[in-house]
Amino acid sequence: MFTGKLAESVGKEIRPHAKTLLIPLMSNLADKQSFIRNDTLTSMDKFAEVLGPETLINAGAATFLANESPEMRGELINWILKNQECLPKCDIK
Repeated sequence: MFTGKLAESVGKEIRPHAKTLLIPLMSNLADKQSFIRNDTLTSMDKFAEVLGPETLINAGAATFLANESPEMRGELINWILKNQECLPKCDIK
């Protein structure tokens, strides 16, 4: 939750640090505890409000889909589907 508030407070100036912050943040989606995953999703939503959801997907969300954790894959797929309007802007190869 702190990371989301940080993004909200700093605004677009956080863009150069987004990948550094987002990769460890998104790794929390593999946690077995649902409240950790929910806080992570809330923070991801805050980042998406500030920088756009395509920034999160480009920062490594697509890479995490290969993770063996069903929690991570499920939460991430749902988050991407919730923000699917940004997919044409994403740099997915």
